[in-house]
Amino acid sequence: MRRLFPQEICAAVGGTLLQGEGSALITGVTTDSRAVSAGQLFIPLTGERFDGHAYIDMALEKGAAGCLCAKIPENLQPGKFYIAVDDTEAALDEYARANPDVQHPERAAMGDEVTLDFEGFVDGVPFEGGKGEQYPLLLGSGYFIPGFE
Repeated sequence: MRRLFPQEICAAVGGTLLQGEGSALITGVTTDSRAVSAGQLFIPLTGERFDGHAYIDMALEKGAAGCLCAKIPENLQPGKFYIAVDDTEAALDEYARANPDVQHPERAAMGDEVTLDFEGFVDGVPFEGGKGEQYPLLLGSGYFIPGFE
């Protein structure tokens, strides 16, 4: 794995370096804060019902070297790099094109089977039957939560 400088990542994604100098050994890229490994670049994606920006701190605390962000966190963690971009999904695509040697997350599409761990809450309280581990879901099946797939 070659050492990537935050400035190289900025150039690849058209971003602005907010914090972080020197180099960072990027061992991969993740969009899942729960599965981040040391040295990865965390890219928070947003959707209709979720915003990965809420998990930037968690990803960095778990070892991510830095992150891309379209929403700037109030507090920047020391020793981590932050790169501001207009759109994190577009930046992920640009980063992947510019760095084919780095492991990139695969995106699931309709018709793919994914495995989920989940827990449902109502008013902050877990409800009976609302928890699952290693749950197989065929995307597009309409079997899970309406609007989730």
